[in-house]
Parts: sequence; structure tokens; C-alpha cells
Amino acid sequence: MASRDTYELLMHSSRDQRPGKGDVTPTRILDAPDLADDFYLNLMDWSTLNVLAVGLGTSVYLWNVQTAAVNHLCNMADSGDSITAVSWVRGGYNLVVGTASGRLHIYDTLSCQLLRTYGKHDVISSGGGDCLIYHRDIREAGRRPFGSGSHQGEVCGLKWSPTKDISTAYLASGGNDNKVLVWDLRANKTSPLWRFRSHTAAVKALAWDPRESSVLASGGGTRDGYIRVWNTKRGSMVDEIDTGSQVCNMVWSMHSTELLSTHGFSSSGKQNLVRIWDYPKHATVRSLNGHKNRVVHLAMSPDGSTVVTGSGDETLRFWRPFDVADRRTTMRSELDHGRLIR
Repeated sequence: MASRDTYELLMHSSRDQRPGKGDVTPTRILDAPDLADDFYLNLMDWSTLNVLAVGLGTSVYLWNVQTAAVNHLCNMADSGDSITAVSWVRGGYNLVVGTASGRLHIYDTLSCQLLRTYGKHDVISSGGGDCLIYHRDIREAGRRPFGSGSHQGEVCGLKWSPTKDISTAYLASGGNDNKVLVWDLRANKTSPLWRFRSHTAAVKALAWDPRESSVLASGGGTRDGYIRVWNTKRGSMVDEIDTGSQVCNMVWSMHSTELLSTHGFSSSGKQNLVRIWDYPKHATVRSLNGHKNRVVHLAMSPDGSTVVTGSGDETLRFWRPFDVADRRTTMRSELDHGRLIR
């Protein structure tokens, strides 16, 4: 991976938004030097306070969408490390940064200060190349983390079910062993509640339906290419869609029954796409084109109106992809700043 003394995200284009069907061209395209083309990394996350975190090579940058202010949060170059994941802690002020060495760093993004560092991905919920998942409440500093060996391959996807009370949430994990596991940490911390084995390739893409907390969608890698939908109350598959390409990420619309998926390699030639599905009709209602490499990174704005996709072509593309009746939101002005992100 190349390194640079200064990273810049430059605005290339922007345009006004109009109410109506989902847009098929990006509202903005930004350069993202050293954004890794790696299926197993999670290098973007959008906080509830409307701040986008992006991992570029050895650094993490924060973009306040409302003000266009940019902060360079950290640089791991001196330690010879690189960024593998970024994730906001609930509340929106603290950011967890995962690195290739297996460490997790928690930052206070208001002061840009490092709060603490843990080894072996042993804070909050994390998974890694050692096939283990660790859980820990960061408010309980003396509590020992624990691991689970239910995956026989690298853990490449983790998603909590949508709930305001984390104590009632379920955790879904996807692995390089082609499994999807669902965990109820209240009942049994050492083994999963459900094991789903229908995928035939690695599972990174996981998305809980925001309208129905027991509905989970998962997407398989290149040799699979299926989106599968599970009922986690009954432990059964309720639907499947053959996308014909590697499924890298997914997110449900907060405003409709549409499901967005991003894609990579494909035997059919339809690769590097962003696709919106009218679920459960299985129909592709829109395809978003433009990325030249796999679309391996995805984040959605807190109001659900905008998504940003990242690719190995070293660009970020902002879209307003969903069918929303009224698009007159504050996101229009917030994304119209022609400022450099350094």
C-alpha cells in the first residue's frame, strides 16, 4: 500500500437534488488516495452526529458534513501499522480504529486524543483473522474479554441488530468459512443462537432490516453471489436473490422496502455496481454506475437519505439512491461545500 505525507479528498463534482425517485448519478465524487481495494476491510463509517470517518492507508480522517471541517485524527505510519476498520461508538463522539496488527484504538474525536488501546481486538465487539470474536463493555475496564471459535475462517462482517437498548440486541457475524452466525449474548456467550450455512463463499455483507429487527440479509462473495434473507426468530431462510456478482456490502433503506447492495467481481460482466432492489420483488429498480473497481466500502448518513461508496479506484461517491417521497432535507446544503479534505 502506497503512503503519502498528505492525503487529500478533492471535490470533483456536485449537483442540486430534486425530490423524486432515487438518483442514478452521484451528487459528489471525492478523491480518496490509498483507499484500499480489500474485500475484508471496513474503512468508512458515518456517525449519528453527521461525521464521516475514512481510513486511508495509515491515517484516519474525519469530515463534518454540516461544516465541511476536516480533522486528521491519527497516523499509524510510525508504528508500521495500517488501518483495517473504523466504527463509531454509540453516541457519536468516540471512534474505534482497528489496525492490521490486531490492535483497537479508541479516540475522543472532539479532542482528537487517544483514550486507550487494546490488543487482540478485545473491546466492544470485534472479529479478526484469528477466527475469533471478542466482546467487552468499555465502561468496565476490569472485565476480561472472551473469544469464540465458532467461525473456522477469518471474521469479515459484524452487525448489531437495530435497537436503542444494546442489551436486547443480537449480533450477526459473517466469516471466510462461508457461515453466518447470530449471537444472543444475553443467553449464551460461548456459542451462537443460529448457524446459517447456505452461502458458498465468504460473507462480509450483513444488514438488519430497520423495520423488522428479526430480519437479517447476508451477501456472499465471488463464488456465491447470493443475497439471502433470514428470520432470526425461527432460524430459517425466507428468501434469496441471485445477484450474479460478489456482494461486498448491503444496507436497507430507512424510508422504503428497498435494499442497496454493492458489488465486485462478476462472471456475468456486471461488476463494480451499486444496485437497489425492490424487496421482496427481487427486481433491480436502479443500478448506480461509475466505480472502476470493486465497491468494497459503504456508509449511510444518519437520516438515511444519502450513502457514500468507496472503491479501489480511490474515489468516494455520494448518492441519494432511495425512493423517498420528499427529498427536501438539510443534506443538500451540507454536501455543497467545495472544500479540500486534508
